[in-house]
Amino acid sequence: MLQASLHAATDKAIFDAINQHKITKDEIIQMFFSRGVIISKKTDKEDLAREYSSFFHSYEDYDNLSTILGVNSRKEKLTTFALETSLKVKDVESSIKK
Repeated sequence: MLQASLHAATDKAIFDAINQHKITKDEIIQMFFSRGVIISKKTDKEDLAREYSSFFHSYEDYDNLSTILGVNSRKEKLTTFALETSLKVKDVESSIKK
């Protein structure tokens, strides 16, 4: 049986992301408000992060969080290099045969 690989952020990863200094209290309030939850500005950020990370999350939640954090999707680095040479295929084949 072929096992598919599913990549999703865990509740611990979301908790850690929300606790970063880049995320302001107002952004956390907006994240809760988008789910229909009104919170107090006096609530501790760690408590809010713990509560929010316990929710079920969709791709939009992950995307919103990564936008706030400024996470760039990693692109594979590809380098090409062209080498000019006077070698000919016949010469290489004959060297291999020897």
